[in-house]
Amino acid sequence: MPEPMDATPRFPGSPSPFRIDIRNEQNVENHFSVFQDPGTYVDMPRVYVNSLFSSALPPKAQGGQLTLAATPQYHAGVQDADAIAPRPGTIVTYSTAVQPISLAAPGNTPPTSNASDMLYDPDSGSLGLSIPDNLPSVAAGCFQVVVPSFDSPPKHFNVGAALIVDGQIVLSNFVPARPQTSITCRPLLRFHVVAGRHRAGTTIDFDDLSARSALCDFTGGHRQASIAYLPNGSWDVQMS
Repeated sequence: MPEPMDATPRFPGSPSPFRIDIRNEQNVENHFSVFQDPGTYVDMPRVYVNSLFSSALPPKAQGGQLTLAATPQYHAGVQDADAIAPRPGTIVTYSTAVQPISLAAPGNTPPTSNASDMLYDPDSGSLGLSIPDNLPSVAAGCFQVVVPSFDSPPKHFNVGAALIVDGQIVLSNFVPARPQTSITCRPLLRFHVVAGRHRAGTTIDFDDLSARSALCDFTGGHRQASIAYLPNGSWDVQMS
């Protein structure tokens, strides 16, 4: 039986854990991948999505289950990049930095740590994020990353929402960063399971894959999704 994937970062004040269980009801081995809905980014027409996890499951007769267990702690993420617009199928192997962050409350009441500065040193090449602080102007349900000045080109960066998956930092969804801008993201706790091999960190075609995926929507307070891949290629999704 494949080992469960434990993607449970622990930070003070983290929300309750949720999990996705995947079963293969077909008589052949199948590969399954998981990715997250792109967040809503203010004034950004194109949002990119990466695969979070990918693994094989044997035929039904051999049993087994894949389990993604995670705490929906929001993270801001920044990443080195080699292009302004990544192509689907591209695996970004450059360094990524994350910082746990809170979403802004309506009316900024109570104040939350909802904004972080991207930290980049052109001399050393070091990349990071500051400890988040409160920025009253951030829209409710969002967090913000303030991007500093940098020479573009030759440098390119991606900024967005990140997760820690199986001990690996993955930039779940992102936009290309422009110098001296503020990027505001409203992340969504909606995940998709799709049949197919899409290695973690691979940029995917979200519109294509989501159209044939199983949706696991945790925004309504559900904490568990039980997913079965049926013999006819359809999905059975049970949320609880």
